[in-house]
Amino acid sequence: MKNKGIFSAVLRVPALHSMLYALCSLLLLALCSPPPAAAFEGYHVDSLAALAAIDGKLLSTSDVADVYDSGTAYRYRLNATSGAAPSSPGIISPTKNAGTKRWILQMVTPAQGGTGVDSSAATGYPSLSSGTWSFLNSAQMKSALGYFTSADFPTSAMVKTNGSSRPGAATADVDYVTPSGTGTLANKTHTAPVINGGIANNTYSSPPYVDGSVAPTTGSVAALNATPTNGGSNWTTGDLFNIATGSGDAIGKCTTAVTGSCTVAALVDSGTYAMLTNQSLSAYSTGTGQATSKNTCTNSGCTGLTVNVTAVGLTAPQVWGTVIGNTGQAASAVTAPLPTIHWGVNFTLQGGTAQTSQAWSFSNSPGILNGASGDLIYLNGAAGTAGSSHGVQILSPTVGATMNCGSIKTAVSPAVYSLACSPVSGAFAAY
Repeated sequence: MKNKGIFSAVLRVPALHSMLYALCSLLLLALCSPPPAAAFEGYHVDSLAALAAIDGKLLSTSDVADVYDSGTAYRYRLNATSGAAPSSPGIISPTKNAGTKRWILQMVTPAQGGTGVDSSAATGYPSLSSGTWSFLNSAQMKSALGYFTSADFPTSAMVKTNGSSRPGAATADVDYVTPSGTGTLANKTHTAPVINGGIANNTYSSPPYVDGSVAPTTGSVAALNATPTNGGSNWTTGDLFNIATGSGDAIGKCTTAVTGSCTVAALVDSGTYAMLTNQSLSAYSTGTGQATSKNTCTNSGCTGLTVNVTAVGLTAPQVWGTVIGNTGQAASAVTAPLPTIHWGVNFTLQGGTAQTSQAWSFSNSPGILNGASGDLIYLNGAAGTAGSSHGVQILSPTVGATMNCGSIKTAVSPAVYSLACSPVSGAFAAY
């Protein structure tokens, strides 16, 4: 009765009554709340064997693991109820207390230049492999991420990149063009581009260095004789033609036609952009009587036109993310004609051999795609002079002389591109 009296007294004191109520509420909340959700674990191991050695008792669904094995990086996610048959590297089972727990491969990134892994025969492994990069198919992405469907990644999205078909085309095609040539998607090796000997050799490895110590002997079309070798038939003033030799993508224009014969021709675009995606194509050489094919033809049946290529220059692959050096330049001036400037041109000129009074020069393309007089170069923001007899140069190359160049868009409709160059060191100047 004495204890009952004390409890009754507490209840009659408002402050004590409120405190007791709050304590009881907290106690009930703690007892009734569900336990916190288990957080997934992240593992980093240095081999596939080390991944398998992780005790299955420690693993829960959605645990992730990053594995770096022999230069290849793998990303795995644990499926605690999988029970699938192990098939390394696609499906890995813990060697201890595995049960139905399996590590499922989500992504693989082989080392640059490696031969990669042909996944076509590996159970549970991504179904496409380029050798260097392996891709999840749509079903695996849906399983891994939970919200993709097969319609999001149709087979037709994996198509040729050399112009014969485009992403999203109706017809599925697994051919793929790599720097090492054209072939099927499997077992290809990607490496960074290098082009040796000016333009003569299309040898691709790392790093992207272009030998600019000599003038190109084959390459893009740097000059076209205004008088065709043969004027052909059914041509009209203003018709365009492709120079069919070499890579086949240099474009000329019939600026004057008389009774169907093209009597005056001009270069529009220097070509060889197709070589960016298909290195099996040949570059252009100088020579008369080079065949053409119609590009635009006012009258049907434009045929027979042949032209005289009088000079060749650098190609698109040589000015897309490259370093052009003069290392090895002999005691004579070197001029390397630039290709017609398009968006994406980006290169660095770098002196590696010193020469006194032996200019190292880069001339504008005469192609009239970007203006009636041909391309021009902006040096430190100042516009140079258009045309193939002008460009940028360093009269006496020095070791370490450096200049960065990239394309700029100077008009929208039609699009016009020029080259902007900024010297870092050395006496580069316009000429």
